[in-house]
Amino acid sequence: MASQGLIKTQARTMGGGEKKPSMPIAERNFDIVFVGGINSTALAKFVQQHPDADKLKMAVISEQGKYVHP
Repeated sequence: MASQGLIKTQARTMGGGEKKPSMPIAERNFDIVFVGGINSTALAKFVQQHPDADKLKMAVISEQGKYVHP
């Protein structure tokens, strides 16, 4: 019974709003592609703040799959 709370934990999307549908894995047509490490990821996050960013298809290509910020 104790683990039931973990299963029902509410999830929120980053920045609020409804979750967007996943992009097809076969998608190859992007407006912007960021290539590199942590700096390219930071640049992608910076570009996402632009008012028209929701109209762009962006991709990040990196050797590392996840970055943890302290």
